[in-house]
Amino acid sequence: MRPIGRPAIAGLSAVPFCAIGTAWAADPSGDPAFVLPGAKLQKIVDGDVHDLIFAEGPVVTCDGRVLWSDITFTHQKKGPHGGPRAGNIMQFDPKTGTVSVFRSRSGMSNGLRIDPNCNLLAAEGADHGGRRITRTDLETGRAEIVAGLY
Repeated sequence: MRPIGRPAIAGLSAVPFCAIGTAWAADPSGDPAFVLPGAKLQKIVDGDVHDLIFAEGPVVTCDGRVLWSDITFTHQKKGPHGGPRAGNIMQFDPKTGTVSVFRSRSGMSNGLRIDPNCNLLAAEGADHGGRRITRTDLETGRAEIVAGLY
């Protein structure tokens, strides 16, 4: 088991277009209750520049990256070669200030969480998605199905 590093942004469950400069404070249920004094909102991604459709499910990894799902809805917009899009998991690296694709095809993920071992859990949805829960080792990139066929 890897040691758990607590990210500077804890309990982030707002639209991922803004990062919090210090931290969220959470009530006992884990829901953000307020922004700590001195925290500043910062725009980290432009949906038009990065061709985002519907951003959802942000989490902060143990190394401080922000990941979120871009649900692309196959009926809304075609990909660069004319076919339906397959969803993306995007990432923001605060060390470099860059936004990039973490994983594409995402299984139309929407809900993301980080488990106690710093792995990414993804609820993969419908609309040609995985309809399953996957766990991805963020060090190796290998994924496994936790629950499927439900």
